[in-house]
Amino acid sequence: MMMTACDLAAVTKPWEVQHKVAELVANEFFEQGDKERIELHLEPIAMMDRAKKDDLPKMQVDFIDSICLPVYQAFAKASAPLTALLEGVEKNRHNWLQEQSQ
Repeated sequence: MMMTACDLAAVTKPWEVQHKVAELVANEFFEQGDKERIELHLEPIAMMDRAKKDDLPKMQVDFIDSICLPVYQAFAKASAPLTALLEGVEKNRHNWLQEQSQ
């Protein structure tokens, strides 16, 4: 679980960092989806489909809810000093929700 928390750490960072990392990762996924569509003639999954790039805020909220929050909730429960990481996730989730409603 520690490795997973490390892999997800960008979601705990200040909003500007979190937002930039999410955009970079999304662009990498979109490139993969483009390749699948063009070279393999496959329909990419939603998170890799450039046509759904405007859904990034919703995809981020879903990712946070299903993967990130459970991990950081468990860490916060195990060690009080790690609550700061959970708070970072919660702040970023709030920011993504705000972007989603715009």
